[in-house]
Amino acid sequence: MTMIHEDKRNRKETIKLLFLLVQLLLVFLLSIQTLKTRGSQVPVPETSVALSTDIASEPSQVYPYYLDSKTSPNHLYELEAFNGDYNVDYYNYYQLFIRNLKTGQVSKLFSGDFRTTDWKWTPDNKIAITYNCGTGCSARKTIMPDETTSISDDINGGISKQNGWEIQYARSVAYSEIK
Repeated sequence: MTMIHEDKRNRKETIKLLFLLVQLLLVFLLSIQTLKTRGSQVPVPETSVALSTDIASEPSQVYPYYLDSKTSPNHLYELEAFNGDYNVDYYNYYQLFIRNLKTGQVSKLFSGDFRTTDWKWTPDNKIAITYNCGTGCSARKTIMPDETTSISDDINGGISKQNGWEIQYARSVAYSEIK
């Protein structure tokens, strides 16, 4: 009699486990489908920047990955951030595109390398871009929505006050204690 009860108990537990497995499989499949549909709805702005034929023909070409978008405080512009393939185009790894919400016109506002750490709208509708310029060094450049800049314009000593960068150095606690 006890073997019959144990056999029924084992069947019930087996059925419960199979039911749980089917539920997990459904959740997994639904999450994959959701990710596919979200990825296809992300608009990538068109630009007038042409890729060289040798890069465009490489099979390993990676298209820009959408990061974020933010609307200006006056609601006239929208900035969209993307990053691409660091190995293909070093100075265009991080890109900001600006869209005029009245005209729909899109243009590249900024391109930078992997040291680009942040961007944000300022209350006066300018764009502040933050760049890591080394250990304990942070640079910030504020530009107008109709300007265009690239980190490649400001490398090799060009990240300076003369080129519109505000540079801040963090003071090390260890350095302070030694003095």
